[in-house]
Amino acid sequence: MRNLLIFLLAALLPSGSAQAASKSATVGIKLTVDQACEAGGKTGGGAVSFGRLDMGTVPSLRNQIEAAGTLSNAGAIRVKCASGIAYKVFLGKGLNDAGTQRRMIGPQGGLIEYGLYQDGGHSRPWDMTNGVSGQGTGADNLLPVYSVIKPQPTPMAGVYRDTVQVVVEW
Repeated sequence: MRNLLIFLLAALLPSGSAQAASKSATVGIKLTVDQACEAGGKTGGGAVSFGRLDMGTVPSLRNQIEAAGTLSNAGAIRVKCASGIAYKVFLGKGLNDAGTQRRMIGPQGGLIEYGLYQDGGHSRPWDMTNGVSGQGTGADNLLPVYSVIKPQPTPMAGVYRDTVQVVVEW
């Protein structure tokens, strides 16, 4: 009987060694890194633009002319950075500069000198050396641009323009 019991127990045990099993699958991992800052607005052609700072219409340049790109009109610089991101905004010399002097060009190559400033008192020039610093909040921040044309000889009548590069660093 004892031999029969050992035989039955042996029959119940699996033959050979136990087989380990495994199954594999995949898991997707995703992270989207967005721009920390954005600036300006898109034009119809897809280029980024801050609009135009219009200095108006005058009969002569005998008197100082001042204009501001502010929250209520075109010409302010819009910067939107994620909360806590430090940024700095610089303005280039323009397309018609003479050294450090910005100039608008008009009919027959006539030139009008002008300056861009960070403040309404025109004491802080705004250029590629002197930038405006800020801290992102996640909302739009509009930076005003103050422009001055100091008295100078009046050139030929017509429209005078310049284009200034805006650089936002973060």
